[in-house]
Amino acid sequence: MTNTFNTTVNQRCENRVSINRPVQMQAAAQPLSAKMLDLSSCGMGVLCPSALPAGQSLSVSFSLPDYEQEHPLCLQGEVVHTTKTQNLYLMGIVFNEMTAHQALIIRGFMGYHHRLGA
Repeated sequence: MTNTFNTTVNQRCENRVSINRPVQMQAAAQPLSAKMLDLSSCGMGVLCPSALPAGQSLSVSFSLPDYEQEHPLCLQGEVVHTTKTQNLYLMGIVFNEMTAHQALIIRGFMGYHHRLGA
């Protein structure tokens, strides 16, 4: 028996880390504020008061802490799924591309997060 359920929506290129950080998004000239729930080197999960459709391109801006400072990031992404949960929307966003420096910041944060046992 073959499982026809598409599981690629919930797959990420790497492990996720849980996080509770503000994120600013811009989609079709519409600014949105959201809360980042998890992060991986290829995407994030956010909780937002407004829904965006799958396939919507957007920019996401957020900062990540390390030992001594905050690192601001602005990445281009695409919504891969949106699910209504009570009065908010849970959205999965995949990053389209990032510089080596941006990837280093995210991987550094993930390592920092794991070392702290968070």
